[in-house]
Parts: sequence; C-alpha cells; structure tokens
Amino acid sequence: MIRRTLFVGFLVSSLITFGCRNSDDDDNAPVYPPLPEAPAADLMLSDMSQRLLIADGAEPRLTMVEIATGEIIKTFDIESVARVYTGPIGNFAYAVQARAGVVDIIDGGFSTNIEQGIPFKLAPSIHSQQVKGALPIHFVGKQGYSAIFFDDEGKARFIPEPIQANSIAESIEIDSGAPHHGVALAFDQFFLLSKPVFIEGVERAAAGGIQAFDSQGQQLDQDFPTCPRLHGEASTSTAVAFGCGDGVLILQAENNTLKSIKVANPQLEDGASPRVGTIAAHDGVPYMIGNFGSQRYVAIDPEKERLDIYDLPIDYARFAFSKDGEKLIFLSKDGELLIVSSDDHSVIHRSKVTSPSTGENHGATDPKMVVAPGFVFVTDPAKAVVHAFSLDRMSIVSTYEVGGRTYYDSDVRFSSSRLVCWLHRPAMGCTQIASSEYSF
Repeated sequence: MIRRTLFVGFLVSSLITFGCRNSDDDDNAPVYPPLPEAPAADLMLSDMSQRLLIADGAEPRLTMVEIATGEIIKTFDIESVARVYTGPIGNFAYAVQARAGVVDIIDGGFSTNIEQGIPFKLAPSIHSQQVKGALPIHFVGKQGYSAIFFDDEGKARFIPEPIQANSIAESIEIDSGAPHHGVALAFDQFFLLSKPVFIEGVERAAAGGIQAFDSQGQQLDQDFPTCPRLHGEASTSTAVAFGCGDGVLILQAENNTLKSIKVANPQLEDGASPRVGTIAAHDGVPYMIGNFGSQRYVAIDPEKERLDIYDLPIDYARFAFSKDGEKLIFLSKDGELLIVSSDDHSVIHRSKVTSPSTGENHGATDPKMVVAPGFVFVTDPAKAVVHAFSLDRMSIVSTYEVGGRTYYDSDVRFSSSRLVCWLHRPAMGCTQIASSEYSF
C-alpha cells in the first residue's frame, strides 16, 4: 500500500545503540545527466529533478520514484513498516521504524561535482549504519540536524547533515530525564527537548514543557512556561512553537538566550474548547498555522503574540504551506484539497483529488500529502497510487502507480501524517512544511 502508518512494538533495549547492515547497492552506480533548473512559473513534472520516497503501510518496504518520469528506480527492504521524513538539507530521508527500534537513512542520490559545481544524480542508496533505540517516534529535520526522539528511553539523538561515514558516531545524544512521548529539535544554537512531567496516579511521564541544552548535552539554566499535554511543533529560523493543552508556547532566540511567550487559546462563542496539536511553519511567512478543531485553524503570530481564528468550508485532516509560502494547503479525510491564500486567507481552489478514507485503523487509510515546489503529492490509499497536483494549473497532472498492500494490521496505535517524503539536491534548500501528526 502506498500509505505509511506507525506500528508500535514494545522494545526492551535501554540504550540508543548503533548497528551496521549489509547493503547490496552497486558502488559503481550510474551517473545521470546534469539536473536542469525548473522554470520559475508553471512548473512541469518533466522539469523536476526531485524524487519521492514512499513507505508501504503494511510491508517493510520503501519505494523511490523519479518524479519527472514516474519510474520506480529503487526499492528497499527494511525491518518493519516505517514513517519516512526528509532531513534538513533535502537529500537524505529517514525511515523511522518504531516496532523494530530502528531508523534507516536513505541517500537520495543527489551530488555536485566539486570542481565544476555541476549537480548530478546517482542511484539512491541506504546507509550501512542504522540508528537504534527503543520506540523512535518523533522526527524533526532542522538547522543542519535530524533529531529523533526515542520514547521508551526519553532520549534524543541529533544527527548532523550532510551524512558522512562518521555522522552517526558524531551525533549528539541528550537525555530528557525520563521515558515519555516526546519531541526534540535543533533551534538556533540550542537543542530543545520536551520535559517529562509525572502526574499523580499515572506511571509514565507525559510531555509537559520544554528544556534547553547546549551541544555538549548540558542543560541550560532557563525556565519556560509550562506546556501541559505538549503536542505538535514547528519552527522558522527565528521562532519555534509548541502546541499545549492551554495554548501555544513560543520560543525566540535573543542575545544568546531564549525568550519565551505563552499565548492562551482563544475563546469560542459556541463554547467549544479545541486546542492546537499540529503546527506548520514557513520562513517566508510571518505567522505559523495550527489546527483548532476540524473546520477552523489559527494563525500563530510570534511578534503580535496572538492567535487569530479562521473558518474553513471543509473538515480537514492535514495541512501545510506551499513551498513558496503563498498558499495554505488543506486535505480532508474525504479526499478534498482546499487551497487558501496565505496573504488574506481567502479560498483560491477546492476540488476532490483522491479517494476518501474508510475510517479504519485509527486513520491509517486517510489520504496524506507532501509538498514540493509547484506541486502537492497526495496519496490514494484505496488505489495504491500517488497523485501529483499542480498548484499552477490547480489540477492533477500525473499519477504514479507504486503498488503495495491495500489494508493494515489491526494493532495500530499511532497514525502518521507523512508516508511520502520529497528528496532534492541540497542546493535547493529545505523548508519545514509541517510537523508530524500522531494521536494518543
């Protein structure tokens, strides 16, 4: 199936460890012609040099697709079903396998001739080393580090990019203090981890705040407002926001320290009490967006220290900024895509683009999406395909058949938002478009 869902296993290892795997990839991989630059307007798939990595939702398998041709150029067999994410520079993907306690790193195959500065492509490959630990869940690729949080250890591993032979050995490990469902990310010069908080009568800690560390793993003497039931994060180069049960916690770097702001949830006239639990950000937009119920979202403005509510005509499940930041993109469980202007929040386009969810297995059959320049790639779980939706033409312009299983096992505990990740050459840069989604 072209869907990715997270299966949870109860792992017993108490330390994050590293191991090697055998790789049958050809060391003499073919070299493709230099990559063309895509035109500034009306982008065409044939002009795109990027690739998609797709994780199967029922089998431990990854599929790499060449966007320009739709060709399946590589499949990788891994240890368990995975969620896949793109790292901060865009050329590396991470297959987070919670059940197996393993994270595989996939090289997208993009490189540059150092002497001539000419970009070219190689065959994709899987890194010989794996990151191992108990229950890896949350992944954030930001500011040169890929951060992975291991829930059953309460530890985070920050892996520097680009990935070299010794990158994993040189990664930074930081202990949050106790096992919990947490998050970690690099921000400015700081390494941020969720803070475990114990509640009376509950055996396992929960994420209830944020703590800051330096690159040596030493905790900094900084206090921030509490963030009960912390869930969801996103960041730009100047601010990071975390969803809390009672509002949004915002941190900003200022004079080698962190300034904190806590913005309370807005009050609704209908008496509903939604919360922000998923956030998306873009460096070119002065606000972030967060979910706030099924047909509302909020604009989170760090400078104005406020949350502004906007209504939507669809019951959405996923959302992101377009790569240029000019559009907000919402996808509903029934397969509708809604495009909204990030300038005035007006609706630009609305159409049905994929099959609806069947509602099975905690969201495992929901359609998902990932954004690339000029396009939105939307999965169709019922048909085992991925649709390429053009943001210039406002229509589907291609469909990729990638195969896979059409159902999921019944022991799903979390569902994740990104079964497809977008890989590109590092020179293009990489902007975080959405944080991962999962439910308790």
